[in-house]
Amino acid sequence: MGTTVLEQAANWYALLQADEVSEADRAGWQRWLAADARHARAWARVEAMSRRFDTLPAQTDRPAASHALHRAQGAGRRGALKVMGVAGVGALSGWLVARDEGLYPLRADHRTHVGEQRQVALADGSRLWLNSASAVRLDFKASERHLELLHGELLLETAHEAGRPLVVSTAEGRVHALGTRFGVYRQGGRSQVSVFHGVVEVSAGQREHRAVLQAGHQLSLTAQGLGSSEPASPVREAWTRGLLVAEDMRLGDFVAELARYQVGYLACSPKVADLRLVGVFPLTDIDQVYAALERALPVKVTRTLPWWRQVDAA
Repeated sequence: MGTTVLEQAANWYALLQADEVSEADRAGWQRWLAADARHARAWARVEAMSRRFDTLPAQTDRPAASHALHRAQGAGRRGALKVMGVAGVGALSGWLVARDEGLYPLRADHRTHVGEQRQVALADGSRLWLNSASAVRLDFKASERHLELLHGELLLETAHEAGRPLVVSTAEGRVHALGTRFGVYRQGGRSQVSVFHGVVEVSAGQREHRAVLQAGHQLSLTAQGLGSSEPASPVREAWTRGLLVAEDMRLGDFVAELARYQVGYLACSPKVADLRLVGVFPLTDIDQVYAALERALPVKVTRTLPWWRQVDAA
């Protein structure tokens, strides 16, 4: 099911909640619902998600929803995809709250919910940070200290133990470290390793591909191999201090990163996705981040439903 269809369902839902909804609006919704089986599935998902957020204030932009729907209906199928297509550079963060509750493996020793960061003191003296919606399994033995990142992102400050190496593994590879500070972020079949102090050895796949990564650098790995080393992004460390750092960052990339910290849907219109952003933003107050975006850039953040936001041209 495409996110364009989900967005149409959300706009119809917002429109139908209005006190002034007309019979023509209801008839238009019925026609949309009957036009494609995907529409009915999308509507059911939007209804289910909205019920979970019934306790939130109804701060929705119903006029914007109506305007988007009428523009889409007047543009034909191809035009509608363009009108409704802000989802192209957005993210479904916790689309179902159940993702935060039931889809992580039960074998995780430590985990966080969407929007939560946690610091853990490990038995060997190492310090572990988990970012939003993350899970890790620990397996400390006499010969090796092993952390398996099951989902999300971690940052680790390792304690040195001679003869007992520390290894972080993901489905894509392994990271060997001694007395260092580094992060690992898993996303879409790819792991990114960032080193902030010390040195790590990274191996991918069946360990045929190896590289030594120095402080201040990062690289990505897949099951097929290693990417090229590049300067480490401050984003991959700043979250441990509750901050999201943008250094000449594309707005589309910033919105995709921000979406990780809230349950619901956040999208950025392609019209503004290439705008550049500089700043330091608090992850503890996402509404403050939206307000800062509107002050800094020619954009507006609309809220079609309590859990559905879009960043578009002002």
